[in-house]
Amino acid sequence: MNQQAGVLDNLRARAATLIAAASLVTGFLGGQALAKPSFSSGVVVYPPLDMWAWVAISTFLVAAACAVWVLLPHRHWVFVLGAGGMLKNAKDECGLDLDRFYRVHAAYNEENYDNNARKLRWLWAWFGVGCAALAVEAIAWLVYLRGGT
Repeated sequence: MNQQAGVLDNLRARAATLIAAASLVTGFLGGQALAKPSFSSGVVVYPPLDMWAWVAISTFLVAAACAVWVLLPHRHWVFVLGAGGMLKNAKDECGLDLDRFYRVHAAYNEENYDNNARKLRWLWAWFGVGCAALAVEAIAWLVYLRGGT
């Protein structure tokens, strides 16, 4: 289960990097796209945002939301069973039967491992969606900067 804690820490570090990358893409490409005003009859005219700009803005929000979801502190992670929990299981459920204690303890650990694995799979899926959104965002900004299609 300590391995799962390490995987969760690694995933959260990657999610933080995803937010930074999405911010950089938005800052550089979005800044270039939105900083193209021109003058017409003494009036500053900003180009309208077309579909590609809105796709880029939307996918930035999706990437950021996915990364934030991964970073949020989700409840009910169990990576270790402390001595207090083991002693309580030994006394309440097993009496002095050591074999039964091992079975109860192993079943408890397996249940926690499976629950953690299920949560990690979902968080990895959210992270994958965020990465895909970042890629779409960068492409959309580039298409918008080239003048659309």
